[in-house]
Amino acid sequence: MKVQNERSMFAKPKIPPPKFQLNNFGFRSFIEPKKIETYVPGPGDTFKAHSIRSKSFSSNNNGKVIQGGSIDTVVNDNGRVDKQHYCFGTPPC
Repeated sequence: MKVQNERSMFAKPKIPPPKFQLNNFGFRSFIEPKKIETYVPGPGDTFKAHSIRSKSFSSNNNGKVIQGGSIDTVVNDNGRVDKQHYCFGTPPC
């Protein structure tokens, strides 16, 4: 008895690729935080974006440990911008 290949028995549905428009920044992989901070949407536009950047450091020089870091956030909600800076460690940043 010959068994047919199951894949050939069923037709695959044709799904069209999604259609979408990239934003005004020519978005590729990320948007610079400064652009998020300064962007003001035009009439009828909606813009919401946020950025979180962090850095840290640590060293041990002859038993003296120095470590710390900072976190910077930028939130743009239709032109209303909120920036926060958090710093931690010894010495402070």
